[in-house]
Amino acid sequence: MVDFVALAKDVFLVLLGSVLGAVVGPYIRNYISKEESKKDEIYRPLHLEISDVTSGDPRDFPYDNTGERFQSQWEEFPEFKRQKVGRKLSSEMRDYVGYLDELNALLSNIENELASRVDESDCLEDAESGVMIRYTTPDDTRTLNPVENFVDKNGPVLFLAENPDDLRELVVEYFESQRLHPYLPFRKLDDEYFELIYDSIESALSDFEKENRDVDAILDDISEEAEYISDILIKKT
Repeated sequence: MVDFVALAKDVFLVLLGSVLGAVVGPYIRNYISKEESKKDEIYRPLHLEISDVTSGDPRDFPYDNTGERFQSQWEEFPEFKRQKVGRKLSSEMRDYVGYLDELNALLSNIENELASRVDESDCLEDAESGVMIRYTTPDDTRTLNPVENFVDKNGPVLFLAENPDDLRELVVEYFESQRLHPYLPFRKLDDEYFELIYDSIESALSDFEKENRDVDAILDDISEEAEYISDILIKKT
């Protein structure tokens, strides 16, 4: 004999499941879609950046040599995207960006210190558009390179040098690695150029650390913060 009560219960459950599936399904699919979108647009790009930064080497930090200098792509995200990641990650990213800004402040100090020596050296020239580094290319072309541009292009290595010769090698290697102006004669410039730039860097570093904090401490904070953020992002990707 057919158990109509049990049959009715089964039919009811099937119908209920169909109704719930029709109602809840779109919300679940929408949620999954949004989470995948966040992974592709936010978490994975940030993780690629942060993975390099954990090395603690400023040459691996996110850097824009056209003028923005040290800058995380986090700063390029519109506000509505930043709000999607939650308070914890958002707070850590603000700290990380703040440390990068400290390095940018140091680069500004270096730029200003080098420019201030325009009356002390024939390597520099005061032009209408600002202070220039003056040199002659191998084909005897007189060339002027803005101090600001020099700092923009070489920012990540300017506070790594231990002496003028070391600075020359770092600048040449960095230019070659970034494929920046390969014909600039940095290897052939007189020692006077790099002695001037190195002395300016040392002076700027000293002034900066008196008013702020040790540069090595900033680099350590950036590396440690990157490792912490990386752990968060791994769980989200």
